[in-house]
Formats: sequence, C-alpha cells, structure tokens
Amino acid sequence: TGGASYTTSSTYDSYGRPYELTYPTVGSITGPKIRTEYSYGAAYKTTDYSSGSAGTVYHLTTAVNARGQSTGVTYGNGVTASFTYGDDTGWLKGNTVTKGGTTIQSYNYGFDYVGNVTSR
Repeated sequence: TGGASYTTSSTYDSYGRPYELTYPTVGSITGPKIRTEYSYGAAYKTTDYSSGSAGTVYHLTTAVNARGQSTGVTYGNGVTASFTYGDDTGWLKGNTVTKGGTTIQSYNYGFDYVGNVTSR
C-alpha cells in the first residue's frame, strides 16, 4: 500500500511448467528465488536456492503411484501428507496430514459417477 509496487518474475521450462519464481526485494531484504524440479512429469521438489535460507526444501514428493500421482509429500516445516486414489478413476480417495507422529487432518472423499464430490 502507500503507492509501493512489487514485481515477481517467473520462468518456465521447455514444457511450459513453472521453473523459477523470483520474489521482490523489499528494503534491505532480498526476495528469494524458488526453483521447482520435476521427475516423471510431476513436481518433485521446490527449493529456495538464492537467499539466506538457500537449500531450504519447501516441498518434496517422496512417493508416487503408477499414474504419477503424488502419494507422499514432506513439507519444509516437517509436516507430511499421504494421498490415496481410486484404482479405476484415479480420483483422490483420501488424505492424511501428520506432524511429529500426530495426525493433523484426515479426510476420505466420495464421488458421484461424473466426479463431483459427494462426501468428505
């Protein structure tokens, strides 16, 4: 506010997927550059590679199923998430989020025949 404007910039890989996001510098604080790496077509790891926290991993895919869907993720704050999918549709059936062995959230999903969520 107050008339200040900030600019972020993005670059993309040869497949048109987000590759690098640069946040603005504000005052004496240099904005980080965040880079996304891909493996087997899916976002695999999102890392800060430029600022004082260079090397910090914000998102790491730890497991995928045969369809390439993420079934396990670890976030930079130590939270982990697991996902299950329907064998016949590939639609999300459930997810569980934990931190330090404590379940924070756990959902199961139901769908109608065209994919609308009917229960959670």
